[in-house]
Amino acid sequence: MKIALFLIFLTLLTTFTITTATPAPFPELLDKRTSPVVEILMLVVVQSALIKLAEPIVIASVIALNHKI
Repeated sequence: MKIALFLIFLTLLTTFTITTATPAPFPELLDKRTSPVVEILMLVVVQSALIKLAEPIVIASVIALNHKI
């Protein structure tokens, strides 16, 4: 159970750290004329992709919590 909780915490922490520490997901696509709205939209796209990658880990951890492995 402690391992499952740790996996959930680690997944959420990693996702949050990566998305907040990335100033621009694709800096080569951005130039000085890029608006902040476009930068925010690109961050949202990257964050949603990371969350989709983390879903199986969270689901497996919740199943493990339910079965109290």
